[in-house]
Amino acid sequence: MLKVEIRTDINAKDYFPDSKHIIQYSFTLGERHYFRFDDPLNTPYDRALKCLVYYREMDMNCDRDFLKAHCDAIDNMLLKGKFTIQDLVTIKTLNDQLKQRLELPKEPDLLYKMASVVFFDNLENPTIYEFAYGERKIKFWKKNTTLTDFFLSMPLRQLIPYLEHAGENLLTFSEMIKTETKAHLATLSPLLSEEQNEILLGKLK
Repeated sequence: MLKVEIRTDINAKDYFPDSKHIIQYSFTLGERHYFRFDDPLNTPYDRALKCLVYYREMDMNCDRDFLKAHCDAIDNMLLKGKFTIQDLVTIKTLNDQLKQRLELPKEPDLLYKMASVVFFDNLENPTIYEFAYGERKIKFWKKNTTLTDFFLSMPLRQLIPYLEHAGENLLTFSEMIKTETKAHLATLSPLLSEEQNEILLGKLK
């Protein structure tokens, strides 16, 4: 496994000499150096918009797929026309799940997505964010470093204040939210059509 390093010999200007905004070096993992904009308000338009997408997901503690599955499940129940007491209990359960997500520790996958757009490596164009490249970065991070080593490094803790309080409990919190997420998806899955379930199948594994 690789360790997150904070080096003193990396100069952002050597990698992004034409940048109109101040870019600062953040950390190194393996042979890749990662950077971020010094002032978040100066983040270029394309990257800022995609950062907002991930920030909203992290704030709600669920991604678009989860919300869509929830809406589809409710729609499917409403289209039945007739309600039983069990249907009302199920709707209450689904509503409680959404409320619970706001109180749970942050979903690790959402933290990775947020980090992938804020931190760009020395091979990226800092003005844009490519979702496919972001996914490859996340896979690299997950494969080559531990959850705690990655997210408890100083740059990441500055990005996400929640991490300051998670500390050594981050791994425990991570396992807890994964367990709860699978339980929530398992509740949604029987209420969805085969087509609607396609996206959820991978998340339930």
